[in-house]
Amino acid sequence: TVLRQHQEFFAQKNMTSLAIKMSVDEFTKDNLLALHVIGLNCAAITSPHKNAAFHICSEVDAVAQELESVNTLIWSEKLKGWRGANTDLKGFSDLVSEISEMDEVAVWGGGGTREMMKKALPQARYYSARTGKCISHDADEFVNPDVIVWAVGRSRQDQCQWPDPLWKPKKVIDLNYTEDSPGLEYAKNLNIEYESGLKMFKSQATAQQNLFQATNI
Repeated sequence: TVLRQHQEFFAQKNMTSLAIKMSVDEFTKDNLLALHVIGLNCAAITSPHKNAAFHICSEVDAVAQELESVNTLIWSEKLKGWRGANTDLKGFSDLVSEISEMDEVAVWGGGGTREMMKKALPQARYYSARTGKCISHDADEFVNPDVIVWAVGRSRQDQCQWPDPLWKPKKVIDLNYTEDSPGLEYAKNLNIEYESGLKMFKSQATAQQNLFQATNI
């Protein structure tokens, strides 16, 4: 998993790494400062805290600025605050790099990650998994996708629909990488090619580690 990848990275540096669960209410500038005081110098941020992390930062990179989303925090003594970066776009771009410009692509769900995905796949049709409606093109036009990019996790599937039963995709590319992913279930039901999101998460984690390394943490 990505957590293990980070644990191994910090272990090689003889540094302690820890997964900290924080509620939306707990994820505040003051609490992050308190964590820094007791030793936190960098962090990998997961949903739903990426937008809040953006607003906490004293400085962010260009991708984070454009998306208003931060998944990487690094403490800056010069700024006396956090520098923020976003490596999700790098990871997602690597995940979908083999999609051809000729492929019809449907992105199923995504919510807060949709704007990021549009940067890598501007040609795709984007669907609300909750309503099943296309929200980027003519909702009444039927288009059979070659590839479905699956962006709904198991915890949300009960509130969402499944894609049009008339669709006959050739492949599912999943942002999830767990065995209970509804994207994997969908691909198995159709007996089509499937790729999990592990490549994306490993890629964005490696990009995070490159940032950590560059700052000599």
